[in-house]
Amino acid sequence: MFVIDLPDLHFDKLAWGKETGKDWDMKISSSLYMKAIDDLVSKASVYSVEKILYPVGNDMFNSDTIDNTTTKGTKQIVDGRWKKSFVLARKLIVSAALKLSKIAPVDIMIVPGNHDEQKTFYLGDALECRFYNDANVNVDNTPTMRKYFKYGKTLIAYTHGKDEK
Repeated sequence: MFVIDLPDLHFDKLAWGKETGKDWDMKISSSLYMKAIDDLVSKASVYSVEKILYPVGNDMFNSDTIDNTTTKGTKQIVDGRWKKSFVLARKLIVSAALKLSKIAPVDIMIVPGNHDEQKTFYLGDALECRFYNDANVNVDNTPTMRKYFKYGKTLIAYTHGKDEK
């Protein structure tokens, strides 16, 4: 099994390099995300892959609300409007999932983060709709903070960790 785990993208974050040390916006995050997917796929090409686990979430978005705050209400500086960032992020994940599904069946596991608990759930629902009749892509958008995936004798567990002791 091939696991592609790219957490904490903060897709819609806006940062100016002269102020923060590195520029960041939706165009940069989209480009780097797909480069990471391509790099990992290239490295895994020497293996026989029978399944792909693709966790999505873990602060995929920098903000969660119409007011550009995290789930708990912390104000964030974001690139663009919330509707635009949601649509672009959905298209990014669909594109990545379709690319991965050409290699092997894909299990997308939606993992909520502390910045984007609501938006990540909505993204998971949109992905469930998109891949509803796709036998090669399965989406786990169960509304739990912890997710588990069993592969053979191995159990893989995910949580963003914000409430873990």
